[in-house]
Amino acid sequence: GGGVWKTESGGIKLGPGFDKESLISVGALALSQKDPNVVWAGTGEPSSRNSTLFGNGLYKTTDGGKTWAHMGLKDSKQIGKIAIHPKNDDVVLVAALGHLWGPNDERGLYRTEDGGKSWRRVIDSGPKAGAGDVAFDPKDPNVVLAATWERVRYPHDFVSRGPGSALWRSTDGGKTFSKVTKGLPEGPLGRIGISFHRADPRLVVATVDAKQGGVFVSQDRGASWEFRNRLNPRPFYFSTPQFDPVDKNRIYLLGVNFHASDDQGKSFRELSIRAHPDHHAIWVDPDDNAHFIIGNDGGLNETRDRGRSWRMFDSMAIGQFYAVAV
Repeated sequence: GGGVWKTESGGIKLGPGFDKESLISVGALALSQKDPNVVWAGTGEPSSRNSTLFGNGLYKTTDGGKTWAHMGLKDSKQIGKIAIHPKNDDVVLVAALGHLWGPNDERGLYRTEDGGKSWRRVIDSGPKAGAGDVAFDPKDPNVVLAATWERVRYPHDFVSRGPGSALWRSTDGGKTFSKVTKGLPEGPLGRIGISFHRADPRLVVATVDAKQGGVFVSQDRGASWEFRNRLNPRPFYFSTPQFDPVDKNRIYLLGVNFHASDDQGKSFRELSIRAHPDHHAIWVDPDDNAHFIIGNDGGLNETRDRGRSWRMFDSMAIGQFYAVAV
């Protein structure tokens, strides 16, 4: 619910960059690897709590956030992830979750080849299932992994698994997809999170919500999978695994607490952070993997010694009002 913020001082000062739009609920952000002035924002939170704020589609800036243009998918309500082709800014994949409280048509995985002027749905899992995650192989962008997720909220209940949930793989840059089942648990599945290892993208980690779910690792770019660990905190709310971009044995897993593995997911330990709990986002510096930033329910925290000490970026006014009483 805090919009988009930008720093040009390494976090010493952050300023709002999305406060002139019609809403400020932002669930996904993607920056071009060719031109950092090109940024995509997907509105609506993908966490699927009963307090989730909805959005009205996609926005794009080409001037570093000074101005934004609406780029479609207005009825998608929640955007789970945006992936820009690492070599071609005109090719973008968008994981649209769709309405939280009922079925709708504008959901699934969408692809553009003209920078967002037109969209084609490349994965359609029906009116109850949207797409929650998508990622390009960082070295071979012909390989793409995507996850669909069937979920619906009711006033006093939440269904977070169903036949529309699946892991998908493409070998033609996201034009066509096929389901991946080898090594994954039997359904019904729920939310799935994906992360390629940047240095060696043959390695991929996924968190899979299922009766026999948990952490799974692939050694063949997502074609088949091996079970590693049952840990998968509150999948509908987190499901954000992260491979260290340099160390092939290091995996981070977000949740109420912050978890790290040094044996490729076989075991995890909690990292002690004097910060607000509920960690939802992480970025690890590919040039210095001791430096990473996490986003949680209390804001942003940064470490430069691999988690031994932390500082908080405290210049963002993004508190949320939950209730008003008279």
